Amino acid sequence: MMELSQRIDLRKRSGFQSARAFWLWACSGLLVFGLASQEALAQRGGSSHPSGDQHWPRFTYDLGISAGSAGGRSYTEAQLGINTYFDHWLAWRNAGFGRFISDADNIFGVDTSLRGIYSAQAGQLAGATFFGGPGYRFANRMKDVPFVEGGLVLRLASLAIGGGVKVFMNRLVDKNLGSDTQYFLILSGAGSL
Repeated sequence: MMELSQRIDLRKRSGFQSARAFWLWACSGLLVFGLASQEALAQRGGSSHPSGDQHWPRFTYDLGISAGSAGGRSYTEAQLGINTYFDHWLAWRNAGFGRFISDADNIFGVDTSLRGIYSAQAGQLAGATFFGGPGYRFANRMKDVPFVEGGLVLRLASLAIGGGVKVFMNRLVDKNLGSDTQYFLILSGAGSL
């Protein structure tokens, strides 16, 4: 009986009945914000694209390396991501990952996330991109879990280097699990698919 009342209390505090409900709420909020921003820009007579020669959707790739600790064990993680840009402000990222844990079996899977993006250019050669949004992790040896992430990427010519933070919200899927915060580096080149 105590366990049931704790579960009900957790749902009241978070406002979400499940991790899937949270993920859908976060994605919906990101899409509504982006569409409202596009409408406001169009009403002011601005263009929704930074340049007229962009074709959407557009695909890019990236390589990410991160480190963290979970359950008292440290790990290193590598990701190879494919980004689908539907517009300059919205990308869907899918990344295969491998989490290499000290003194335990490794974990492999896929992260999928919807990212809101804001880019600031400093001429043709330099710029900064801020991103953030909700995601979901599917893994072979752990529970599937929602996450939120955000970061900054600095670009100089055809090289981009950045970093960010990803917080896995384990308590939404299992009240006995603690949060898992991951810090990551991003290296990206001029390649496009």
